[in-house]
Amino acid sequence: MLNLKFKERRNQSRKKLSGLLPGKLVRLKDDSQIVGRPIDVSDKGLGLLVSEKLAVGETLLLTTKTHSIELEIIWSQPDFGKRDLIRYGLITKNSDESVEKLFEDYGCFTRE
Repeated sequence: MLNLKFKERRNQSRKKLSGLLPGKLVRLKDDSQIVGRPIDVSDKGLGLLVSEKLAVGETLLLTTKTHSIELEIIWSQPDFGKRDLIRYGLITKNSDESVEKLFEDYGCFTRE
């Protein structure tokens, strides 16, 4: 029997996304735009697939027409099977903000 030892780091359920961001994602330190694909979202977190190297602990700003959310990179790992792509786990820096609600308001969930 196959016994995989894997500790789930997520403490909230995730919803799959269409691959579209509801706004512009930039590095807070220099305002450079991040081009990537959101994978999944929870109330307080976001999974993101990017080709550029970002630092754990770095803060990104997701800005829409009406709202901005600061997100901190809390983990990174190479993407499974896709060369030169990196998966990042982000969490909102303000516990009162819902990343999931923002994506829902802009219709960014997959249609299943």
